[in-house]
Amino acid sequence: MKVDFMEMLHQMTACAGIGLTIIKKSTQPPEFDMGIRRTIFGQAELEHCVAMLYKKSRTGVLYFVTDYFLTEYCLFRIPEPESQYGDFILIGPYRSSRLKDFRIKKMMAKTGIPEEYENDIREYHNIVPVATNIGCLREICAAAAQMLYMDIPVVTEHFIQQIPRNDFRQKPASGELSVRIIEERYALEAGLLKAIQSGDTQEAFRRLRDLKHYRLSQRSFDPVRDLKNILLSTNTLMRKAAENGGVHPVYVDTVSRSFAVHIESIKSVREAGSFLTELVQTYCLLVQTFSMKGHSPVVQRVVRHINLNLSDNLSLKWLAEAYTVNASYLSTLFRKEMGMTLTGYVNHQRIHYAILLLDSTNLQIQQIASECGIYDVNYFRKLFKKITGKTPAEYARELRWISKKQYIYSK
Repeated sequence: MKVDFMEMLHQMTACAGIGLTIIKKSTQPPEFDMGIRRTIFGQAELEHCVAMLYKKSRTGVLYFVTDYFLTEYCLFRIPEPESQYGDFILIGPYRSSRLKDFRIKKMMAKTGIPEEYENDIREYHNIVPVATNIGCLREICAAAAQMLYMDIPVVTEHFIQQIPRNDFRQKPASGELSVRIIEERYALEAGLLKAIQSGDTQEAFRRLRDLKHYRLSQRSFDPVRDLKNILLSTNTLMRKAAENGGVHPVYVDTVSRSFAVHIESIKSVREAGSFLTELVQTYCLLVQTFSMKGHSPVVQRVVRHINLNLSDNLSLKWLAEAYTVNASYLSTLFRKEMGMTLTGYVNHQRIHYAILLLDSTNLQIQQIASECGIYDVNYFRKLFKKITGKTPAEYARELRWISKKQYIYSK
């Protein structure tokens, strides 16, 4: 099996949420810094910075550098036999922790950056990835370099200019970078809500993973309270997305209220991050289970009744009488629109509701069966396995595993 080295390296850094840039002399310098240099000092500063990389780095040396924005990079030259890729591999920017406001102001004063660029600097640092394990990241960089060089020394230097050249006469207007970052974040949020509205779990988690690179500026002195406030507003947005996806407000409100209570009980930043994954997963499942977009009024009313009264008598005869419609007509229409018999739908919804309870509560199997209108636990287990291919206990274990995997993937 042939493995493309550069593609593998891109994938490795992408898993950590960190950018990788290939620098080539024959092309215009790429914005490896998310555009912060060009925004504040102009294109000439970016070109000057790249020129310094060529001037001060040596072949066969792995560099870890910090620039005047207090962000870090890993840098090494690409050896001659692999020069078709380019001249440099630049991994970054990243930081080991989030930069506090007072350090941003101190850095701006040292570098001579005017105050009107403070929002640009702050938004830049909001999207700079935080590498929680710098040692592990450096080992990955070293392993990548060693695939190109058998033995490579490691040098920690600060040669990406400590003070920028501040002699450029024409400078871009302030706010350019911060506006672009905010627009990108809003576009990702819209994509996430659209995915939830359609019940597309995979796309929703992809959007969530990308969105997590766009941190919001802290609104409160308490970071946990800050995250709780964000989760509460996110819960509201996802609630509306599920409703727009055709889910009746009764179901949406039940889930939303439960989440609001849970959010207030959160005690750590880590717990808040994990809970965001649960929000996405549950609202997508809600749309998959209860959406009624595109169905006739009579089928919508019957389905709504079924979903709100899963523990009641839900026979075709009873429902036809309750909604004053011919039983044969209802049976034919229901099968045409829903793709299954009314009895089959009732069974599926009872099991889907059981899945929702398994995913969002700590109820015992017997309690879940009763909530779904099935009072014989053995029959409930058989029906559950017939529809899902797993027992309730097996499904619960798998849900926990998927949730943990998606959380790691979306970080």
